[in-house]
Amino acid sequence: MIRDIAPLIWVSILSILREGLAFTTTLFQILWPLALQPDLLKLPFPVDPSDPDEDHWYGACRAISEIATMPWVLLSGGGSFDAYAKQVEVAVAAGGSGFMVGRALWGEAALAPADDRVALLADVVRPRMQRLRALID
Repeated sequence: MIRDIAPLIWVSILSILREGLAFTTTLFQILWPLALQPDLLKLPFPVDPSDPDEDHWYGACRAISEIATMPWVLLSGGGSFDAYAKQVEVAVAAGGSGFMVGRALWGEAALAPADDRVALLADVVRPRMQRLRALID
């Protein structure tokens, strides 16, 4: 059953980007009771990051916090670290529980020559992780 419902849940979550928050909220409220409730939601940022209105960002993240019945974290989606850190800051202020980061954190280290990776991990990745942790503490 969950196999049939899971795509609908993703449609409801991701439709924030396409259809707007009101439509998505309604769809999510209809579909959510049909799904198994996970312990944690890992979600993309619900607003086009090129939108400069941080109040809009906050409102969209706050709507997720009000709908979700469990903690939710922000996935990084492979964008720039600085943009992701700002998104995490807003999401956490709006009730998000934290972050689940990948390439935005360590992308340069993965692509660097092997001889440069240790320095990149120490000089770039570690401070980035410390910055993200400071946003949720």
